[in-house]
Amino acid sequence: MPQVVTLVKEDTRHIDRVLVSSLIALAAIAVAMYVYRGEKYAVIAPAGLVFLVWAAWRVWMAPALVITYIIAVSRNIQELEFPVFFHPLTLVPALIIMALLLRAERILHPAKSIRSDHKPDVMGSVVAALLLWIGFIYLYGMAAGNDTRFVFYELSYIAMYASYFFWRALFRHHGHIINWSWLLLGAGIIAGLELFLYITMTFTDIINFVMHRTLNRQPQILLLSVPLAFTFFLTRKKLLTRVFGAILLLITLMHTFLSQQRSVWLGVAIVSIIYFTLYFFRDGLVTKKIVIWCLVMFFAVLLGFTVLLSASLIMGTDMDTLLTRWDDVQSLQDDSFQIRVFDLKTAISNVGNNWIAGKGGGKLNNWIHSGWNFYYFDISYGVAYYKGGIPLLLLILLVYITSFRKSYKLYRSNAELKYRLLGITFVSTLGGLFFVSWFNCGLLFYRFIMVWMMITAMSTVLLEKLETNRVIDSEAL
Repeated sequence: MPQVVTLVKEDTRHIDRVLVSSLIALAAIAVAMYVYRGEKYAVIAPAGLVFLVWAAWRVWMAPALVITYIIAVSRNIQELEFPVFFHPLTLVPALIIMALLLRAERILHPAKSIRSDHKPDVMGSVVAALLLWIGFIYLYGMAAGNDTRFVFYELSYIAMYASYFFWRALFRHHGHIINWSWLLLGAGIIAGLELFLYITMTFTDIINFVMHRTLNRQPQILLLSVPLAFTFFLTRKKLLTRVFGAILLLITLMHTFLSQQRSVWLGVAIVSIIYFTLYFFRDGLVTKKIVIWCLVMFFAVLLGFTVLLSASLIMGTDMDTLLTRWDDVQSLQDDSFQIRVFDLKTAISNVGNNWIAGKGGGKLNNWIHSGWNFYYFDISYGVAYYKGGIPLLLLILLVYITSFRKSYKLYRSNAELKYRLLGITFVSTLGGLFFVSWFNCGLLFYRFIMVWMMITAMSTVLLEKLETNRVIDSEAL
């Protein structure tokens, strides 16, 4: 019997080698056809076959590609002029495929699954309650005659809350949370380099860039990639890798400035302050440390002002030009601020006494200030109330508050420093997210919901393994 098994295993390996070699040869022929004959789609077929044979069945491959795709690509082909684009209707099918592959692996290879004893998951119950209410408000919206197209368009985003259960199952049975964290950081770095490349191709000087706002659909990832870059740097021990970590941190900070979004600038500032504060006081509050913390904050503000002043002198312009994106903000006369105030007041007025169910999913908003119809406006909390009433608003807040609590608990745990730093990372990210969500609809209709559910599942599983005295994760930093 052992001989038979050995022969079968060797035969299988031989078949794999022949199959992969054949596919590589086929890909080489396709490339030659493209080069010499100009057949545009010649590469797609063999590339697809190679993917199906080698990668498609690997449980980690699909979610890794989806997360990279979500973070690193533009909303449409015109914005960054790259031959890739993002389409929200791909999210739900991708999530279904990911879940089916994970389920199939657990059925076909049960020995590979690492079972983990865990208590009932409070976060899972909160997310389930949210999904049930979402189902109700969208059925209610269709019954009320709301546009079906926008019902499904909105659901393609908001259904991403369900990805929490996929990530939780994946991390419970396969671990490698640290490696997934670095994947998130890598995708954020790609998004920053993508924007930098676009700007170098578009703007001829810094003044032209400052005076014209750059459209960028990836800036919210900075709320995560900046603290992840801090964590990567702080966990490096060798000088060369520390230098590499410093370069990654510099790229994320440059990406922050290049985003040209004031809410993101403030959000990243909040993230950085939370991260530094929690890291600095990780061993407790001491009077000496409090004094040092105040001095560091003072010199950080002074450094920022010095950088702006130096930039204005070098470029031969005045500070007012460099701060043009902040005109009228202090006096609250900024157009963006006024529009958001108007939208929020209008939403509350339109909902009226129907505060339990709101206007239902798919309801279009015909705002007077523009004359256009929108399925959202740029205040997450207002959109949640408008679409699903007080229950939807409270459930969404409860999801993120619970996630915040879990992340903070991980930070305060007795785990190794690298895992406590992940807790600081997630706390900082969520703190920034609470702020920037006043200026966009990212808590409902944004593809990064899948990313936020991913880091929530990370905190959940790390705490489960910590509380049951199991090995937290299998990979080294």
